[in-house]
Amino acid sequence: LSGDKRAFNIIAASRDTVTLDTFFLNKMGFEIKNNIFLTPLREKNLGVLNLKNTIYTGDSPEKFDFTNVKAPVTKRVLNLLPKKLSRFAAKYLGRLIWVAPVINENKCVKCCQCMRSCPVKAIVFDREKQKYPFIRREKCISCFCCHELCHHKAVDIKKSFVTRFFLKK
Repeated sequence: LSGDKRAFNIIAASRDTVTLDTFFLNKMGFEIKNNIFLTPLREKNLGVLNLKNTIYTGDSPEKFDFTNVKAPVTKRVLNLLPKKLSRFAAKYLGRLIWVAPVINENKCVKCCQCMRSCPVKAIVFDREKQKYPFIRREKCISCFCCHELCHHKAVDIKKSFVTRFFLKK
C-alpha cells in the first residue's frame, strides 16, 4: 500500500462510505461541517454526513487512538490559507492548487484494484480500447482510495506546481 501505515487495529465497514469517512474524520479531530472533501459528496447526494443515527457494533469508538494523524496533502495546502479563503481556494483556485491520482503505466499490472476501490467509479478500463485503466479527472473526488489500495504502487500522486511549491516535496 502507498500511504503511511499506522496500526489502528480497527476493522470498519459501512453501507455508506461517506458516513464511514465522516465518522473517522470526526474522531481524528477534523472539522466535518464545511469539510472540502465531504462537501462535494454531499452536493452529489452521495452518502450521509449525519452521525446521530449511526449504529456502532463492537468496541466503543472512544477506545480508538487517533493521535498524531496527518491530514491529506491537499488539506495541508489549504490549511496554509486563512479558513474563509480555503473554501474559496478549493472551489475557484483548484486549477492551481491540486493533487490528483494518475496511473503509472510502468508499474500497472491491470489488476483493476484501483477501479474496484473507486467510490464514484471515476476509473474506467475497457481492455479492447485502452492499454491501462484511466482516471476521469472530472469525476474524481480526490479520495485517493485507488492510491491507497493499489498493491503494486501503480497509482501515483501528481501535484500542481503551486502545490509542489507550498509543500516542497
